[in-house]
Amino acid sequence: MLAKLFSKIRKGIFIKIDPDLVKEVLSERHEKYSFLSINPDFPEFLKRNNWIESKDQIQFRNTIVISLEKPDEEILKEMKQKTRYNIRLSERKGVKVRIGDKSDFENLFKLYAITALRDNFVIRSKNYYLNLWGKFYEAGLCEPIIAELDGEILAAVIIYFYSGRAYYVYGMSSEKNRNLMATYLLQWKAIQRAKENNCKIYDFWGAPDVLNENDRMWGVYKFKLGFGGFFIRTVGAWDFPTNKFGYIIYSFVLPKLLNLMRKIGFKKMQAEIE
Repeated sequence: MLAKLFSKIRKGIFIKIDPDLVKEVLSERHEKYSFLSINPDFPEFLKRNNWIESKDQIQFRNTIVISLEKPDEEILKEMKQKTRYNIRLSERKGVKVRIGDKSDFENLFKLYAITALRDNFVIRSKNYYLNLWGKFYEAGLCEPIIAELDGEILAAVIIYFYSGRAYYVYGMSSEKNRNLMATYLLQWKAIQRAKENNCKIYDFWGAPDVLNENDRMWGVYKFKLGFGGFFIRTVGAWDFPTNKFGYIIYSFVLPKLLNLMRKIGFKKMQAEIE
């Protein structure tokens, strides 16, 4: 195997892959999923060739997607009734949505950091995100979409566009005026914007590993599911150890290292906000 040889030459511990292959689609509707790359047998192929299902995911193993190859009216019809109601409520309450630009990223990072502290997840430094968002924006591969009331930002998303697919990667929201349901209107405008960019799929980018109400992502999952998409399981990340002893050490040390980094990350986030 060329990859194995390459890893040994480079003195690697293991090879990791996280292919964009779907192994299962969960949907109550009977649809054709020709726009997805579905390969339910691929995990068994990997096992037969000595790959190990990784405990260390790169991307989300599961997600929720919407097919955009249909009229807006049909997409709205397939949403949950409460989701449609909240979209219209937000519009009636005067929430406005605009397409942002690079000048908005500074304020969006502040809101993102506040969101991370509130929802208990770790993010990187301000410079990391300003550089990341700025480079992709300049390349025409992402854009911020912002919901406001009287000029004040209530919520925002940063959507990435690639190969006919729109990805909802970053989301942020204020604690103020949550009753205005700005996040619902924001997602609907992002879906419409994805269609304008000729995307065939809107990917909500993340769903629970296990469909259990105790999962920390359950609330977010129900929010995303309300937009009428369907749940897909991908094959996930897989490792091929080329240095078995090193791989065991790595697997033992990494979780402890990540916990330490999370503690440091929270302190840095608080400092960034202050």
